[in-house]
Amino acid sequence: MKKARDNRASFLGGSVNCGCSIPLSLTLERMKQLGRTPTHEEVFKKTHTLKSDKSKWVDKRSQDTHVRYSINQEKFIKKLAEVQAQHAEAQAQGIELPPIDEDLIWEEMCGGQKKNRVYGKGAFFSSSIKYGTTSANSISGRESRNQNYREQIHNLNEELFQRVTQQTDERISKLLDTCLSPLEKTQKKLEKLERAIEKTKKENLK
Repeated sequence: MKKARDNRASFLGGSVNCGCSIPLSLTLERMKQLGRTPTHEEVFKKTHTLKSDKSKWVDKRSQDTHVRYSINQEKFIKKLAEVQAQHAEAQAQGIELPPIDEDLIWEEMCGGQKKNRVYGKGAFFSSSIKYGTTSANSISGRESRNQNYREQIHNLNEELFQRVTQQTDERISKLLDTCLSPLEKTQKKLEKLERAIEKTKKENLK
């Protein structure tokens, strides 16, 4: 009983919403009248604010969840910008990276999934329901793709590091050649001068 109460009290558990018995999938379809797919935040506000006043939340937990969602959203935007910059740099180096997985970035910013739910999105935006299926194969497939993306990114980062290291070594080598060349010429002149002095000394001794 205590565990059940704890689960209900969790921010990741069920929550009161004003969608009544309307399935969230239907709510999402109705919101597509915006001319685009609604954001997670728009759906959350639609289903967790009062019908009579959309500026008021149905309960404190909904309000707190939205606040924490906003914090994670800021982290997500910053991280997404960093990843996009890395992709641009890699493309400039001629390296092909896999498409940016924004859902994966969101999960990382929120601390990963818990029981197939991503904090701040709720069950509706879980890896399975979001894509229209509740099968274990769908969840497993997504996890496999995410792992594959991580491995590809790791390998490409290694390749990028090696390329940068190689280019740095080449630049250093070229710089050393440029600096050493005048020194070598000066050294040869000194050696030539020393030989001339030795020759003069020998002639004077005669």
